[in-house]
Amino acid sequence: MKRAPIKQLPFNREQLERKFSYNPATGKLIRKFNTGEKEAGFLSGDYLRISLKGKLYLMHRVIWKLVTGEEPEGYIDHIDGNRFNNAWSNLRDVTHDKNMWNAKLFHNNRSGYRGVSFIQQHQKWRAAISVDGRKHHLGYFSTAEDAHIAFAEATSRMRDEFARVA
Repeated sequence: MKRAPIKQLPFNREQLERKFSYNPATGKLIRKFNTGEKEAGFLSGDYLRISLKGKLYLMHRVIWKLVTGEEPEGYIDHIDGNRFNNAWSNLRDVTHDKNMWNAKLFHNNRSGYRGVSFIQQHQKWRAAISVDGRKHHLGYFSTAEDAHIAFAEATSRMRDEFARVA
């Protein structure tokens, strides 16, 4: 499945600074108006977004460009997994794979654990991890919990600061 391209902001840093102020400690983005200021953004889907010239943009990408003056090279990852925490210390520019490594469990996960699936053919739980586009088989296990332990150990060894196991 092909990923949708990331929408680039049609504004430079100076234009964004005229429209917004940002508190890096709290992650709050404030929209400036002639009549005053108001907290910017609204919930749309699973993220906070901002409307600029009639188009929607992800708030964390606006913040990134406002602070750095540059478009992110990849995806903006929320380190703590909280998509609403836009504090500067919680944001980092990462590849798609690393962003997925730090994602929470998908809603369709049946094992309750990352990297663990039941293999009908073997009647066992399989642990596997993907790193740099390669899938690594970690083994078959009698319980999902044992497979999870193998995944957790591999994750801490192979994914360092992106080692989300839950």
